[in-house]
Amino acid sequence: MRRAPLAAGLLLAALTTSSGCGGTPAGPSSGAGPSSGASSSGASSSGPGGTRPDPGATSTCVDRTLTAMTDAQRVGQLFVVGLRTTSEAGVLDAAAKASALHVGNYLLYGGNHDGTAALRTLTRRVDESITPAAGGVRPFVATDQEGGEIQSLSGPGFDEIPSALVQGSWPVEQVRTSAARWGQQLRAAGVNVDLAPVADVVPTQLGTANQPIGRYRREYGHTPEAVSADVAAVVAGLQSAGVTATAKHFPGLGRVIGNTDVARNVTDPLTGPGSPDLAPFRAAVDARVGMVMLSSARYPAIDPHERAVFSAATVTLLRDRLGFTGLITSDDLGAAEQVLDLPPAERARRFLRAGGQLVVVVRPTTVVGPMVTGVGATVRSDPAFRARVDAAVTAVLQAKQRAGLLTC
Repeated sequence: MRRAPLAAGLLLAALTTSSGCGGTPAGPSSGAGPSSGASSSGASSSGPGGTRPDPGATSTCVDRTLTAMTDAQRVGQLFVVGLRTTSEAGVLDAAAKASALHVGNYLLYGGNHDGTAALRTLTRRVDESITPAAGGVRPFVATDQEGGEIQSLSGPGFDEIPSALVQGSWPVEQVRTSAARWGQQLRAAGVNVDLAPVADVVPTQLGTANQPIGRYRREYGHTPEAVSADVAAVVAGLQSAGVTATAKHFPGLGRVIGNTDVARNVTDPLTGPGSPDLAPFRAAVDARVGMVMLSSARYPAIDPHERAVFSAATVTLLRDRLGFTGLITSDDLGAAEQVLDLPPAERARRFLRAGGQLVVVVRPTTVVGPMVTGVGATVRSDPAFRARVDAAVTAVLQAKQRAGLLTC
């Protein structure tokens, strides 16, 4: 996600969140065990935007867990909700509301300066609230820790991370070793997913006129080659520390002007299936990135009808053309202006139908409740949608088993 500075509420009665992906300073996260370099999802393509469970060694434990779950617990595994970290009491209250909805994952956002030790205490308490209601499966705990203006967690134990554009001026090996150190710091705080690196290529001539990326210097460089090398280094570094990396925002926000968090009809008319700007995402896949986040912009050369986050054609491009087998997350589906024309539940359903697996809702509002209940109602009434949800949950559970978050 890519947005301007976050402000605001906290999961209230029905809880919702905005993106944990980007735009401006986001917030910290807490949680348990990470996934390392291996692909997180264990799903493979099965038709346009489709996924099917990996029949590998993880299936026995995963199948037992899935069978024991209620429908509500299964649906909850597909949501990542934001907890604003500026108030410990607020975080715990929001976590209680999330657990009432059986939400299985969370994102710490809003900016926290307490340091690794204090955050680890907080994330343990949140995990203890969420895990029992999620069928005993521990959560993915995410944050935006890119660097520069987009560093959610700071204080004792955390480095002050420079912007991606500064990192891009370093030798690649320095980028990798630095990312590994930053990943270790996240682990010390209980965070196991970083919504980084940004794999978008912002052309030099566009620069800071590019509102979601260039304005905040979130790009590693201005050519696909330069960005690819650093993206692969960040993925390798983070995942060597046991933190799952997330390449974003597929298929790229480097050529747009508007920021999808605050504008509608954001469109990239140039990027297509053969675009050179896809190279950094391919580099991330080759580095075995665990997650890829879909942009909510429009890419008519890929899908003339749907935004990328709701597009089976975009998912197929990522799965079949780039060979990605990890987990696919959405950009913010809670408060981003680009998706507000749709009712909350329809946003989540469209993303899941397209082949996505983790619905990200960052800024707390009243959206998560309708999303979770709407998806649950469709699971009960639509056998094809139930099968799609079960496949997505299986992929999430496989990733969590590899990350040490699911044991049998």
